[in-house]
Amino acid sequence: MSQDVFISYARDEFDAANTVRLVLERNGITCWMDVEGIHGGESFGVEIPAAIEASKVVVFILSERSQQSKWTRKEITCALNAEKPVLPIAIEKCDVVAPFSFYFSDVQRGTVYQDISQSLDNLVRDVRSLMGQPEEAPVVPDDAVRALTHDDRAISRRTLVVAAGALVVGVVATGVLLPLARPDGNGMTSLLGGQGPTTATVYASDCFGYDNAGNIDSPDSLGYYARSSQGDGAGVLTVGRAFSILSFVRNEADAAARVESVTFEVLELEANEQPEVRADAIFNGNTLLAYALNDGWGASDDTTFDIYFTTVDDKRRVEAADLATNADVADTVSLGSGEVARLCAIQMDQGRFATAGKREDSSDPALYLHIDRADTGEQLVSWMVGIYDGKFYIINGIGGGGGYEVTLFAVLDVDAHPDSIRFTSEEATPRVEDTYRIETVIAPTKSCHLRCKDVYSVNGQLQETPEYELDVRVRVMLDGAFGYSSPLTEELAATPDMGQMAMQQVASMYRYDPTSILDYSGMW
Repeated sequence: MSQDVFISYARDEFDAANTVRLVLERNGITCWMDVEGIHGGESFGVEIPAAIEASKVVVFILSERSQQSKWTRKEITCALNAEKPVLPIAIEKCDVVAPFSFYFSDVQRGTVYQDISQSLDNLVRDVRSLMGQPEEAPVVPDDAVRALTHDDRAISRRTLVVAAGALVVGVVATGVLLPLARPDGNGMTSLLGGQGPTTATVYASDCFGYDNAGNIDSPDSLGYYARSSQGDGAGVLTVGRAFSILSFVRNEADAAARVESVTFEVLELEANEQPEVRADAIFNGNTLLAYALNDGWGASDDTTFDIYFTTVDDKRRVEAADLATNADVADTVSLGSGEVARLCAIQMDQGRFATAGKREDSSDPALYLHIDRADTGEQLVSWMVGIYDGKFYIINGIGGGGGYEVTLFAVLDVDAHPDSIRFTSEEATPRVEDTYRIETVIAPTKSCHLRCKDVYSVNGQLQETPEYELDVRVRVMLDGAFGYSSPLTEELAATPDMGQMAMQQVASMYRYDPTSILDYSGMW
């Protein structure tokens, strides 16, 4: 592994770092950037020091955020220990704080120039000078200049102030101004011209619940299915568990195009920490056991329940106590996120049940079991209960769907609030001969509201999808774990006298893991 420049940056500043990379590589200066996971532990311990050692110059994307990153601090320290010249590039006006104030004490962050073409020229010359290369006129393509020209319509107003002096004693810096983005008129936005004319275009995109996106094989189906079946009429898409941004790339030249990276950008992200109380019931012999679960991300305090039966024929209410020899019913329960509590243990009398549940058209007695929230009136359970072969049973079932193949997948940690997630796997960087379908599948760790988009690097040109706004409903528990006498309820009911702490330990084994999306079985 050997390259001219190592680029050190915080993950929030990828667009700026990638802009610098594209300009340098257009002029034959090879660059190395960590784009796999932005400084994973193994990556830093092995790959990062090796990449720095193999580079001639280290370029540091300087901002308030990058100075807060422990990884950039390690990289600059590593570069200094390896006696590599460091070129700080300020992308915003910010104070330089320790330890960078010490690192850059001999480097003046330079003047901002308004001539974009000359600024790009200076950038290339300064990097070449630090590498000890002979003077050579830089190539500054017109499309790069146009892409970096300030535009009132531009989606990004951030500027790059390049301090073209290395972190070595006695070097004085100069600077350049590089505004980032300009929009195209085709729905996508071109961010930076690359090597020669565009050879491929991301020409169509839409956002879906990811299980629905698997049904879309052509752009002709975009724009209808997701909004008509799941939208709320206000442009906000509501989905369960996870979502997909699905795009199509069209090659417009004879030679194959290369998708170099796909980046999911988080523009706004807000956790939805509301409680979601659910109920389930099961029989252990003649004992009816009911449980409540908070499947949401906020606490539910002092929740009350109404547990009763109704007849099948005339829907007449029958009190649970009238069918039981003994009834232990909780008055109220308070549930934190992911917590479970027992609502009742009712010892049913088969004779009383058979009398109350007699039906005109059947010899088998049956009643409807109801569990409602008394505090809100919400109906949580309405299931038919019967007696068969001398045993109580609940008539219910869980529906399911087919499998779904996932390619570009990432977990969105809502609490960590990342600004972007980058895909650089083989699946994310295909060669495009004609048209190509690209889908990013994002699974948030909890319910949230967000605004987002995808950014594609295609043959050195950045293109972006429209922005999408959506609500993602993520339950705390695994799909199918709770409800309809499911596995969690069965395990709790196997030990009816289980204490609260023990019940929580059991429930913790059924918590949802976003990576289970990869084994999707259509359970919601």
